Amino acid sequence: MRILLLRDEEPENDKYHLLFNETGFDDVTSIPPLDFEYQNLAMLKEFVNRISDYAGLIFTSKRAINAFKLATDKTVIKSISEMTNFSIYVVGRSSEICLKELGLVSTGSHTGNAKELSGFIIEQYKSKQFEKPLMFACGNLARETIPEKLTKNDIKCETISCYKTIPNENFLNSLKLYCDNSDPSVIAFFSPSGAEFYLKQIKALTDGFDDNVKLVAIGQYTAEAIERLCQTVTGVANKPTPQDLLDTIKAIHVS
Repeated sequence: MRILLLRDEEPENDKYHLLFNETGFDDVTSIPPLDFEYQNLAMLKEFVNRISDYAGLIFTSKRAINAFKLATDKTVIKSISEMTNFSIYVVGRSSEICLKELGLVSTGSHTGNAKELSGFIIEQYKSKQFEKPLMFACGNLARETIPEKLTKNDIKCETISCYKTIPNENFLNSLKLYCDNSDPSVIAFFSPSGAEFYLKQIKALTDGFDDNVKLVAIGQYTAEAIERLCQTVTGVANKPTPQDLLDTIKAIHVS
């Protein structure tokens, strides 16, 4: 089974590739349809310098965590790790690990998506009787799910867009080279923006893919983005983890 992952591959020990190869899926390729540029780092740094005015941080991507890392230093990170009544909320195990490498403890990685994380934050926030606002560091295409749900529950949430999403200018060339051998059996989409960009740009390839290529989404929002462009989604991974995606593709393979 030839599997195409529309994502950035980690430079070393990529978790998706390692797990898939260990399980017998050894024809796996990652090609990112999107690229990123950091922005508003000065604003993020200003926030970090007055972090004691907030009850916590929210991250839904590793890219936002990397922006946070660029805007701070080891002294500030150490002070954050020692703060009481301060929480860091994340979606996904990879973000939790990324923060752990910085020496910071986070919670909420089990939730898997923004909607579930919002409910978890509301429950935690009220149980700890926080009064200070939360800060949501995100990309320019982040959905309003978290800020809207928190606001409806009388929880103040400020948002900083610390990176913006742009097309990967090398994507089509990389994809064409990949397809010169043969089409993939499965294409896995990792974000709504990535799905929309890919499915619009793929028309630039002469024939596109035939109906035998199965489309898989990481999360329901990404699946909905694919379906809006009149494409059929064969499987949806409930959480953004290598194991969940593997299980979804295995189910397709068996069927």
